Amino acid sequence: MSLVRIGYITDLNQREKLGHMLLTNLIETFRVEAIIIGGDCNLDPQELPLREKVSYYFLSGDKDDIYITKTSRKLGNLLDGNIIYLSNITFAGVSGLDYYQSIVKLLKTVSQVRGKVKINVLVTHHPPKGCLDYIETLGIRVGLASVKELIVRLEPSIVLTGHINNRGICYVNEVPVVNPGPAEEGYCAILEISSRGLPESISLLKLQVSQESLIT
Repeated sequence: MSLVRIGYITDLNQREKLGHMLLTNLIETFRVEAIIIGGDCNLDPQELPLREKVSYYFLSGDKDDIYITKTSRKLGNLLDGNIIYLSNITFAGVSGLDYYQSIVKLLKTVSQVRGKVKINVLVTHHPPKGCLDYIETLGIRVGLASVKELIVRLEPSIVLTGHINNRGICYVNEVPVVNPGPAEEGYCAILEISSRGLPESISLLKLQVSQESLIT
């Protein structure tokens, strides 16, 4: 059984130099074949490291510059409301900029495809209601009920999220929901997905980067 190794980062929050180092580390050290950037990273899609070695996929976050969304759309690697294929693996995304329209577009696309579409990896910037969405200082949950309903309806193999810095894995109807933690602190995730689109392993990592290398 062949496996595809995928790197995932989210919530870099303006730390572009650190982001490039994390991406280079994922590619050169961990040999990922694809990288998903899950929003609030503000990395130029045309200036990413080692683009010739990996496939990059972008999801808009609520803090990203609109340039990123427009450029990714032109490059054909924008996940917002879209379905994108990598070999036998199906990716889809719910934007952090306009999650409602993103969900509507995605459901319309799914309904128009002949036969049942199985979403293997669903990327949503905002977490689902009740899962990795609790803000302890405020004592409230801020996840989206509409995202949870989408997960229940589509039954993806795995969900990747961010926005709230709640690092960990939880489950919605047995579907794993993964938040690697903010990339601005060196956090990322590595997934191994089988040719059947199923997650065989999920690793939450914190990559070490020397502070000297971040000095411009």
